[in-house]
Amino acid sequence: MGIEFCPLAEEVGNLADWMAVVVGALAALATTVVAVMAYKTSKRAAGIAEEAKGIAAQQHKEAVTTREANARIIGRLLFHEVNALPDRIAKLRKRLEAALDGDSLGALKLLHTAGELGVPLLPNAERVEDRIHTLPDLIGADLATMISHTRDLVDAAKRVKDAIVVHEASAIGSRTTYHFLGNPKQPETLLEHLMLVESLAAGFASEFQAFVVQAGSAKEEA
Repeated sequence: MGIEFCPLAEEVGNLADWMAVVVGALAALATTVVAVMAYKTSKRAAGIAEEAKGIAAQQHKEAVTTREANARIIGRLLFHEVNALPDRIAKLRKRLEAALDGDSLGALKLLHTAGELGVPLLPNAERVEDRIHTLPDLIGADLATMISHTRDLVDAAKRVKDAIVVHEASAIGSRTTYHFLGNPKQPETLLEHLMLVESLAAGFASEFQAFVVQAGSAKEEA
């Protein structure tokens, strides 16, 4: 029996070979396309990350600049108030000591001194209390401490003042008298607290002055 030759089978075989080549080429092309896309995506992601890093750095720089500007403003606003604090407290301390020396006019002196101590010692600082976080950490913390101490002084002074009873003159020739009827330890405690604040005020005033001068110099250099 003779071997029959089928041209169609040969063509089918060639077509299959060509299809395999085409499929392989397409697969290779697809792989290449995916690789290129992956590379571009990776490069774009890296670019986006670098851009985001640059934006974050710029925002941080702007935040620091804004904070420093606010700190300079707060420093200038409070400069004279803080510098005057040590002398003001020293005068009040001397008046309070005189009121406690035991003379007959002690209660009247105590009334006047307690009245002066009832006035806030750092009124401007209290007004901008919500902005002192813009100051350098140490300066801001020390200012917050001073505000706390001076508020306590005001409260203590008001309690002393409220404990002084005034007897108005009721007849011709008589005089108005003043008597402290509170806890005898209250005025002494007030004096001790005042002396504590006085010891802190001088150092803080110097520290604050140095900050304001340095901040101003840095601004001029910039």
